[in-house]
Amino acid sequence: MIEATRYSLLALMLGGAIAAAPAAAEDKTGANVEATAEGEQGAVARAAMAQELYEYALETENALSALTAAQIMMSLDMEETEREKETKDIEGMEAPEEGADAAEAPADAEDMLASARDFAAGDPALMGVIEDIAAAGSRGR
Repeated sequence: MIEATRYSLLALMLGGAIAAAPAAAEDKTGANVEATAEGEQGAVARAAMAQELYEYALETENALSALTAAQIMMSLDMEETEREKETKDIEGMEAPEEGADAAEAPADAEDMLASARDFAAGDPALMGVIEDIAAAGSRGR
């Protein structure tokens, strides 16, 4: 009889622990990352931001946006690198034609400054700011 009571008590304790487990589980609602993450953007992220801002400048013909994008690009220490193109055939797919769907190179600071000059035509104050920034960029950081 004592054995039966001991097993009943053990079964009751295990059943209670199993029933209480979901209540003790971690709350898994909400975002998996902190929305206010801190840290600096890297050069690639800043270059991407400048390219997006430049696209906006082209769409809206906004000289200040093009100028800001140019300033961001001038602040980055980037250089072009020639690389050999390596491709591998994928089974069941045709090889693309040479030059097909070739990605355009991102705009550089000079392109952005040229657009800013075009969009600011007729505004001497803005042209002065553009020339000052272009001169500062050519002298380096």
